[in-house]
Order: sequence, then C-alpha cells, then structure tokens
Amino acid sequence: RFVNTNGAASVSGAIDAMTDIPFAQLATAQSHSNIKVLESPGGGWLPLCMAVDMAPFDNVNVRKAMRLIVDRPAMLAQVLSGHGRVANDLYGIFDPAYNHALPQRTQDIEKAKSLFKAAGKDGATFELNTTDGATGMVESAQVFAQQAKAAGITINVNKLDGSTFYGTQYLKWTFSSDFW
Repeated sequence: RFVNTNGAASVSGAIDAMTDIPFAQLATAQSHSNIKVLESPGGGWLPLCMAVDMAPFDNVNVRKAMRLIVDRPAMLAQVLSGHGRVANDLYGIFDPAYNHALPQRTQDIEKAKSLFKAAGKDGATFELNTTDGATGMVESAQVFAQQAKAAGITINVNKLDGSTFYGTQYLKWTFSSDFW
C-alpha cells in the first residue's frame, strides 16, 4: 500500500509507504520506531505564478516588486520546516543549464514599495488563489500574504477546493500558487 496522505496513517500502520508527508509532521514520524523516513533532495518547487499577459502582472515593476517582498529563508523555515532550499525565481536546479552564477535574490521591502509606487500600485490589494494540491501550497500563499504587509500590500488568499482550482480556470488565474 503506497499512498499520499497525512502522517496519521503511517503512524497507525494502516499503510506501508507514503509520499509528501507534511514537513511539520516529520519529527513526529521520525520518533516512531516502526517508521523509517527517507529524505532525498528533489526537484519539486512551489511557485507563486503571475500571469504576465494579464493586469496587473503585465507590468514588469509589479512582478519585480512581488519578487522583492519574499523573505525566502523565512518562507523555507515557516512553510517547509527547513526542508528544501531557497530558490531564485528559477526552476530546474538539477538542469545542466541552470545558471548557478546568478546572485540570490533577497527581500528588499523599500525597493518593492518604490516599484509598486512606480506602477501605480502602492497600497494595492491582490487576490492569490491556492489549493492544498501539494504540501506547502496553501502555507506559502499565507506566508507571502503576511510578508507583503511590510510593503503596504494586501494579499487576499483564496483557498479553493481542488476541482475548482484545477478546473477550467487552471492556468488562467491571474495570481496563484502551484507546485511542480
């Protein structure tokens, strides 16, 4: 029996194996002698996706500002309990063409505020759609919303059921979380 579920089933012995255990439950799982936790670096990632062909994300200053809001080490700690690595708005760290020479982007709230102002979006409110399709999707949206407050930006997180999120609107959301 191999499933993708919560950690309770593995602790009870109801399953033989599972994937995608919530990171906050790893310590509990590791404390049980009947559970063996195998961790390996993966190629998965949790992006916040902005539709660059739709307002307001058709404005490069808005996109740049959004990237500067994120405190990536805090996101890693809060969303993934430290399991993972800080990304640089690029996928494919295992891809031979991945540019490891790029300097890591860091949070810069003052620059983000300046970019929002230049775009006419200072104090703006954005809708961020998410679902619990993978561990960390909802949590990353929530942490991002908290971090955005420092730049004077409001992010309304809309947690949708999977059939709505991945329905006919999927890949048409203006702003959404996802996983790969």
